[in-house]
Amino acid sequence: MVEWALQNGVFDLNQENVAGLTLTMIAAKHGYDDIVEVLVRHGANVNAVTKTGASALIIATEMGMRCTVELLLMLGAHMNIRTQTFETALIKAIKLGHKSVVKLLLDYGANFGCPQNDNMTALDYAVACKSTDCLDVLSWHIARLTTEFENQMLVTLNKTAKIVSLIFPMQCFALSEGHKFKVVFQHELQPTRVGAGMLLFIAHTQLKPSKVQCRFYGACAVTSVTLNGVILHAVTKVSFIILLN
Repeated sequence: MVEWALQNGVFDLNQENVAGLTLTMIAAKHGYDDIVEVLVRHGANVNAVTKTGASALIIATEMGMRCTVELLLMLGAHMNIRTQTFETALIKAIKLGHKSVVKLLLDYGANFGCPQNDNMTALDYAVACKSTDCLDVLSWHIARLTTEFENQMLVTLNKTAKIVSLIFPMQCFALSEGHKFKVVFQHELQPTRVGAGMLLFIAHTQLKPSKVQCRFYGACAVTSVTLNGVILHAVTKVSFIILLN
Protein backbone atom coordinates (compact mmCIF):
# COMPACT_ATOMS: atom_id res chain seq x y z
CA MET A 1 0.00 0.00 0.00
CA VAL A 2 2.83 2.42 0.90
CA GLU A 3 4.70 1.66 -2.33
CA TRP A 4 1.49 2.07 -4.37
CA ALA A 5 0.86 5.46 -2.75
CA LEU A 6 4.41 6.60 -3.48
CA GLN A 7 4.15 5.53 -7.13
CA ASN A 8 0.81 7.23 -7.63
CA GLY A 9 1.19 10.42 -5.69
CA VAL A 10 3.57 13.28 -4.89
CA PHE A 11 4.90 13.29 -1.33
CA ASP A 12 7.68 15.04 0.56
CA LEU A 13 9.30 11.99 2.11
CA ASN A 14 11.43 14.14 4.39
CA GLN A 15 8.53 16.12 5.82
CA GLU A 16 8.60 16.17 9.64
CA ASN A 17 5.58 15.71 11.87
CA VAL A 18 4.87 17.91 14.90
CA ALA A 19 7.34 15.84 16.91
CA GLY A 20 10.09 16.50 14.37
CA LEU A 21 10.16 12.94 13.00
CA THR A 22 10.21 11.94 9.35
CA LEU A 23 8.33 8.93 8.01
CA THR A 24 11.56 6.94 7.92
CA MET A 25 12.24 7.72 11.57
CA ILE A 26 8.73 6.70 12.59
CA ALA A 27 8.95 3.44 10.65
CA ALA A 28 12.40 2.72 12.12
CA LYS A 29 11.18 3.43 15.64
CA HIS A 30 8.49 0.78 15.32
CA GLY A 31 10.57 -1.74 13.39
CA TYR A 32 8.56 -1.49 10.15
CA ASP A 33 11.48 -2.65 8.01
CA ASP A 34 9.55 -3.05 4.75
CA ILE A 35 8.29 0.53 4.99
CA VAL A 36 11.77 1.85 5.86
CA GLU A 37 13.20 0.19 2.76
CA VAL A 38 10.42 1.43 0.47
CA LEU A 39 10.77 5.00 1.75
CA VAL A 40 14.55 5.13 1.36
CA ARG A 41 14.49 3.50 -2.08
CA HIS A 42 11.98 6.15 -3.17
CA GLY A 43 14.25 9.00 -2.10
CA ALA A 44 13.78 9.51 1.64
CA ASN A 45 16.93 10.80 3.32
CA VAL A 46 18.15 7.95 5.52
CA ASN A 47 20.50 10.35 7.33
CA ALA A 48 18.01 13.10 8.14
CA VAL A 49 18.19 14.20 11.78
CA THR A 50 15.80 15.67 14.31
CA LYS A 51 16.35 19.02 16.03
CA THR A 52 18.26 17.12 18.73
CA GLY A 53 20.48 15.44 16.11
CA ALA A 54 18.97 11.95 16.23
CA SER A 55 18.86 9.98 12.98
CA ALA A 56 16.67 7.00 12.08
CA LEU A 57 19.64 4.77 12.97
CA ILE A 58 19.98 6.29 16.44
CA ILE A 59 16.22 6.00 17.00
CA ALA A 60 16.17 2.33 15.93
CA THR A 61 19.21 1.69 18.13
CA GLU A 62 17.49 3.27 21.11
CA MET A 63 14.53 0.94 20.62
CA GLY A 64 16.84 -2.09 20.33
CA MET A 65 15.63 -2.90 16.79
CA ARG A 66 18.60 -4.93 15.58
CA CYS A 67 17.10 -5.96 12.23
CA THR A 68 16.06 -2.38 11.52
CA VAL A 69 19.52 -1.12 12.46
CA GLU A 70 21.14 -3.56 10.03
CA LEU A 71 18.70 -2.60 7.26
CA LEU A 72 19.46 1.09 7.79
CA LEU A 73 23.19 0.38 7.64
CA MET A 74 22.71 -1.53 4.40
CA LEU A 75 20.75 1.44 3.03
CA GLY A 76 23.63 3.83 3.77
CA ALA A 77 22.89 5.13 7.27
CA HIS A 78 25.87 6.91 8.81
CA MET A 79 27.07 5.28 12.02
CA ASN A 80 28.95 8.20 13.48
CA ILE A 81 26.27 10.90 13.43
CA ARG A 82 26.14 12.58 16.86
CA THR A 83 23.17 13.98 18.71
CA GLN A 84 23.33 17.36 20.46
CA THR A 85 24.55 15.48 23.53
CA PHE A 86 27.33 13.94 21.39
CA GLU A 87 25.84 10.44 21.47
CA THR A 88 26.43 8.16 18.50
CA ALA A 89 24.36 5.05 17.81
CA LEU A 90 27.15 2.98 19.39
CA ILE A 91 27.16 5.03 22.60
CA LYS A 92 23.37 4.85 22.75
CA ALA A 93 23.43 1.06 22.34
CA ILE A 94 26.04 0.67 25.08
CA LYS A 95 24.15 2.89 27.53
CA LEU A 96 20.98 0.85 27.00
CA GLY A 97 22.75 -2.52 27.07
CA HIS A 98 21.75 -3.59 23.55
CA LYS A 99 24.57 -6.12 23.09
CA SER A 100 23.50 -7.42 19.67
CA VAL A 101 23.22 -3.88 18.29
CA VAL A 102 26.63 -2.98 19.73
CA LYS A 103 28.22 -5.96 17.96
CA LEU A 104 26.44 -5.15 14.71
CA LEU A 105 27.60 -1.52 14.71
CA LEU A 106 31.18 -2.57 15.48
CA ASP A 107 31.12 -5.15 12.66
CA TYR A 108 30.10 -2.33 10.30
CA GLY A 109 33.01 -0.17 11.52
CA ALA A 110 31.47 2.22 14.05
CA ASN A 111 34.04 4.51 15.65
CA PHE A 112 34.61 3.33 19.22
CA GLY A 113 37.55 5.63 19.99
CA CYS A 114 36.01 9.06 19.46
CA PRO A 115 35.51 10.82 22.83
CA GLN A 116 32.15 12.38 23.67
CA ASN A 117 31.65 15.86 25.17
CA ASP A 118 32.59 14.45 28.60
CA ASN A 119 35.81 13.01 27.09
CA MET A 120 34.55 9.44 27.54
CA THR A 121 34.89 6.82 24.80
CA ALA A 122 32.63 3.85 24.10
CA LEU A 123 34.84 1.68 26.29
CA ASP A 124 34.58 4.18 29.16
CA TYR A 125 30.78 4.11 28.89
CA ALA A 126 30.68 0.32 28.89
CA VAL A 127 32.66 0.33 32.14
CA ALA A 128 30.67 3.18 33.71
CA CYS A 129 27.32 1.59 32.82
CA LYS A 130 28.50 -1.77 34.18
CA SER A 131 27.30 -3.39 30.98
CA THR A 132 29.38 -6.57 31.14
CA ASP A 133 28.00 -8.03 27.90
CA CYS A 134 28.66 -4.86 25.92
CA LEU A 135 32.08 -4.49 27.53
CA ASP A 136 33.04 -8.03 26.49
CA VAL A 137 31.93 -7.44 22.89
CA LEU A 138 33.72 -4.09 22.71
CA SER A 139 36.93 -5.33 24.34
CA TRP A 140 37.13 -8.31 21.98
CA HIS A 141 36.56 -6.09 18.94
CA ILE A 142 39.21 -3.57 19.99
CA ALA A 143 41.66 -6.37 20.77
CA ARG A 144 41.34 -8.01 17.35
CA LEU A 145 41.70 -4.68 15.53
CA THR A 146 44.69 -3.70 17.65
CA THR A 147 46.39 -7.06 17.07
CA GLU A 148 45.96 -6.90 13.29
CA PHE A 149 47.01 -3.24 13.25
CA GLU A 150 50.21 -3.83 15.24
CA ASN A 151 51.09 -6.99 13.30
CA GLN A 152 50.78 -5.22 9.95
CA MET A 153 52.69 -2.22 11.29
CA LEU A 154 55.59 -4.48 12.26
CA VAL A 155 55.54 -6.19 8.85
CA THR A 156 55.43 -2.84 7.01
CA LEU A 157 58.38 -1.48 9.02
CA ASN A 158 60.29 -4.77 8.80
CA LYS A 159 60.17 -5.03 12.60
CA THR A 160 62.49 -2.03 12.93
CA ALA A 161 60.18 -0.15 15.29
CA LYS A 162 57.41 -0.70 17.80
CA ILE A 163 54.58 1.34 19.32
CA VAL A 164 55.60 2.65 22.75
CA SER A 165 52.52 4.77 23.54
CA LEU A 166 49.43 6.26 21.88
CA ILE A 167 48.82 9.97 21.38
CA PHE A 168 45.08 9.30 20.96
CA PRO A 169 42.92 6.14 20.79
CA MET A 170 42.48 4.23 17.54
CA GLN A 171 39.80 5.84 15.36
CA CYS A 172 37.56 4.19 12.75
CA PHE A 173 36.11 6.21 9.88
CA ALA A 174 33.89 4.87 7.09
CA LEU A 175 34.80 6.32 3.69
CA SER A 176 31.12 6.14 2.76
CA GLU A 177 30.35 8.79 5.41
CA GLY A 178 32.30 11.63 3.85
CA HIS A 179 35.70 12.81 2.68
CA LYS A 180 36.79 14.85 5.71
CA PHE A 181 37.42 13.45 9.18
CA LYS A 182 38.70 15.21 12.27
CA VAL A 183 40.27 13.98 15.49
CA VAL A 184 40.55 16.46 18.37
CA PHE A 185 43.20 15.61 20.94
CA GLN A 186 45.66 17.20 23.34
CA HIS A 187 49.22 16.01 23.73
CA GLU A 188 52.07 17.47 25.71
CA LEU A 189 55.23 17.28 23.66
CA GLN A 190 58.12 15.50 25.32
CA PRO A 191 61.84 16.14 24.72
CA THR A 192 62.96 14.41 21.54
CA ARG A 193 64.89 11.21 22.12
CA VAL A 194 67.28 9.57 19.67
CA GLY A 195 65.53 6.77 17.84
CA ALA A 196 62.05 7.88 18.91
CA GLY A 197 59.43 9.90 17.10
CA MET A 198 55.73 10.34 16.46
CA LEU A 199 54.04 8.67 13.51
CA LEU A 200 50.43 8.62 12.38
CA PHE A 201 49.43 5.25 10.95
CA ILE A 202 46.45 5.24 8.56
CA ALA A 203 45.24 1.75 7.73
CA HIS A 204 42.75 0.77 5.06
CA THR A 205 40.78 -1.90 6.87
CA GLN A 206 38.26 -4.55 5.91
CA LEU A 207 36.06 -5.68 8.77
CA LYS A 208 34.30 -9.02 8.80
CA PRO A 209 32.73 -10.83 11.76
CA SER A 210 35.39 -13.53 11.58
CA LYS A 211 38.35 -11.64 10.14
CA VAL A 212 40.10 -8.27 10.07
CA GLN A 213 42.53 -7.18 7.35
CA CYS A 214 44.43 -3.89 7.20
CA ARG A 215 47.23 -2.44 5.09
CA PHE A 216 49.46 0.64 5.24
CA TYR A 217 50.43 0.85 1.57
CA GLY A 218 48.97 0.71 -1.95
CA ALA A 219 46.00 2.64 -3.33
CA CYS A 220 44.71 5.12 -0.77
CA ALA A 221 41.61 7.29 -0.53
CA VAL A 222 43.38 9.68 1.87
CA THR A 223 44.61 12.73 -0.05
CA SER A 224 46.05 14.86 2.76
CA VAL A 225 46.57 15.08 6.52
CA THR A 226 46.87 18.31 8.49
CA LEU A 227 47.91 18.90 12.10
CA ASN A 228 47.15 22.33 13.59
CA GLY A 229 46.70 23.67 10.06
CA VAL A 230 50.01 22.30 8.76
CA ILE A 231 49.98 19.77 5.91
CA LEU A 232 51.93 16.64 6.83
CA HIS A 233 53.72 14.23 4.51
CA ALA A 234 53.96 10.47 4.32
CA VAL A 235 57.24 8.74 5.14
CA THR A 236 57.24 7.18 1.64
CA LYS A 237 55.17 7.81 -1.50
CA VAL A 238 53.34 4.48 -1.24
CA SER A 239 52.67 4.36 2.49
CA PHE A 240 49.97 5.74 4.81
CA ILE A 241 52.50 6.44 7.56
CA ILE A 242 52.70 10.16 8.40
CA LEU A 243 55.61 11.83 10.19
CA LEU A 244 54.28 14.07 12.98
CA ASN A 245 57.56 15.51 14.22
